[in-house]
Amino acid sequence: MKHLKNNGLSDITLARITLPFVLGLCVFYALRQSSLLGLLVALSSILFICLCVVNLLYARLRMYRYKLIIGLLLYLLLFLLGGICCLLHQQSDRQQHFSHLPRSGYLRIRVDTEPHDKPGSVAFTAAVTACGLDTVRSTLGRLQVYLRRDSPAALPKLRYGDELLIPAKYRKPKAPQHEGQFDYRAWLAAKNVYHQAFLEESKVRLLARDKGNPVQAFAFKLRAQQVSYYRKVISKADHQALLSALILGYKAELDQRTLTMYAGTGIIHALSVSGMHVGMIYMVLTWLLRFMDGGRLLRTIRTMLMLLLIWGYTVLTGLSPSALRAAVMISVLILSRAASRPANNYNVLAFTALVMLVADPFLVWDVGFQLSFLAVFGLMWLQPKFEGLYRPPNRVVAFFWSSVCMSIAAQLATFPLSIYYFHQFPVCFLVSNLFVLLPLTMIMYLGIALLLLRAGFLAGVLGYLIDLMHRGLNAIAGMPGSTISGIWVDRTELVLITLSGVLLVFAFSHGKKQLLIAALCCGLCTQLYHTMGLFSSLSQRRSIRFDLPQGKVMAFLCGRHAVLVAVRQPDEEKFRYLIKPVLDKNRVTKEQWLIISE
Repeated sequence: MKHLKNNGLSDITLARITLPFVLGLCVFYALRQSSLLGLLVALSSILFICLCVVNLLYARLRMYRYKLIIGLLLYLLLFLLGGICCLLHQQSDRQQHFSHLPRSGYLRIRVDTEPHDKPGSVAFTAAVTACGLDTVRSTLGRLQVYLRRDSPAALPKLRYGDELLIPAKYRKPKAPQHEGQFDYRAWLAAKNVYHQAFLEESKVRLLARDKGNPVQAFAFKLRAQQVSYYRKVISKADHQALLSALILGYKAELDQRTLTMYAGTGIIHALSVSGMHVGMIYMVLTWLLRFMDGGRLLRTIRTMLMLLLIWGYTVLTGLSPSALRAAVMISVLILSRAASRPANNYNVLAFTALVMLVADPFLVWDVGFQLSFLAVFGLMWLQPKFEGLYRPPNRVVAFFWSSVCMSIAAQLATFPLSIYYFHQFPVCFLVSNLFVLLPLTMIMYLGIALLLLRAGFLAGVLGYLIDLMHRGLNAIAGMPGSTISGIWVDRTELVLITLSGVLLVFAFSHGKKQLLIAALCCGLCTQLYHTMGLFSSLSQRRSIRFDLPQGKVMAFLCGRHAVLVAVRQPDEEKFRYLIKPVLDKNRVTKEQWLIISE
C-alpha cells in the first residue's frame, strides 16, 4: 500500500499495529462466542477490500483528506483480525469439542505437555483426538489429566506425544470458593483447557508413542538427558533442581522453600529461562566469534552460526515460551545487524509478541508472558532515562550503575502487575539483584560448560557458588521488612497505579508540569480509593466458611480481626493457599484460632 505509506501513515510501526490486535484478542476472549467468527471474517474481508481500493485510487479520489478515517479503518481491521485469531483458537463452544458429544465410554488423548511426575501421581495436559471405542469420532479440545500411580506401575513412564485410551470421566474445575483464592478454573481456561480428569493408572491404556510434534519431542528428550546428567554429577537434590531450573528451564523439582526465598528477594525471574539467559549466551558468542568480523562471507557464517547456537540453546530448554520470546528478539537483532539496518527495539518487542500471540493467542493471559514483556519494555524505556541521571567516572562504577538502573527499571515496569498477582513487594530487590549478579553469572556459564564439556570437576565449584548465593539470599530474606506481603489491589487500583507511574515518568523525562500534576492527581485518587477500602474493612461483620479436606473452618470477621474456629487446625500449606489469601483480601491483620473438640 504505497500510497498509504506515502501519505501520513508511514509512522505506523509494529508496536502500534500490535496494540489493536491484542485488544481484539482480549475483547473476543471475554465474549467467547465462536458464532461470531463468520461475521468477523466477512467484516475483515470487506475492510481489506476497501483499503485496497483506497490504496489504488488514493491520488484520484484525493483520499489524503481522510487520513484519520483510513487510519481508524486500518486499526479496526487489526482489531477484527485479533478477534478472528482468538475465536479460531477457542474450542470449548464448538460442536466438535469432546464435551458436547455423547459420552461413549472412552476418549483417545495425546499428551501435549511434558508430564510432571510426583510421588504417587503424574499430571499432564492432553489433546482429545477422538471419542468412542468401536465407532470413533474425531474431536477437539484439551483435558487436564491426573493419574494416580499404581504399585506396581501399570504404565511405563509417560512422555510427550504418548497416545492413551482413558475412560470418559471428566468434569469442569470448581470455581474458587471465595474471592481471593486462586482461580484454578480461569488459569486452565487461559490454556484452552476447560475440563479435568482424575483417573486410576490401571484404567488407562497406552496406544502409541511419539505421536506429537517431532521438534517439541526432541526438545523435551534432550532436556531430560541434561537433567539426568545433573542428577548424576551433582550430589545435593536442591542444587540439581536449581541448575535444572536456571539453565534448562525445568522447574518441576524446585521445592517451595527455594521458590519462596527467590520470590521474597525479588529475583524469581532468575529461575525462568528468559532474555537474561539467552542474552548471556549472545554476549559470549559475540566475544568468541569476534574474529569473524572480516569479509562478507565470514560475517554471514558468523550470523548463521550465532542463530544456530541461540536456537540450539532454546531447544535445550524445552522451547519454553520465555526462551522462545528471547530467541526471536535476539534473532531479529542479529539479522538486522548483519544487514546493517539497526532495528527499532520497540518494533522488535512488538514483532516478537505478535508472532507468539498468533501462534497461541491465549498467551496474552499468561502471567509470565505479561511480566517478561513488561520487564523488557522497562529496560528499553526506563533504563536509559535512569542511566542519563549520572555519568560514572570509570568502567567499574559504570558497570554497577548500569546494573542498578537495569534492576530498578525492570522492577518498576513490573511493579503494578507483581503486586496485583502476587500480593507482595520485595523491598530489598536492589540488594539481592546486585548480590546475585556475579555468582548467578558464574553459575550460568559454569553450568552450561558442565553440560557441553561433561567436565564433572566443575560440580564442586557449582555447589560452592550455589551454597554461597543461598546463604546470602537467606540473610537478605531474613532482614526486618525485607518483604511487604498481604498487598491487595483490585483492577481499579491497578489501572490508577499504572497510569500515575506512566504519567510520572513522562513528566520527568519531558519536563512537563501538567503531566506531573496529572500523575499526582492519579496517585491521590489511588490513595483515596485505598483508604475508603480500609475504612470499610473496619466496620465489617461477617462469617466465611472454608470447606477443606481436613474439615470445615469458620472465620468470623470483626473489623480487621478474625477468629478461626475448627475441629483441627489445617496444615501450613492449606492455610497459606486457601485461607490466608481470603483474609488478606478482607484486610484482616490479626488471626486467632479457636480449636473445638468433636
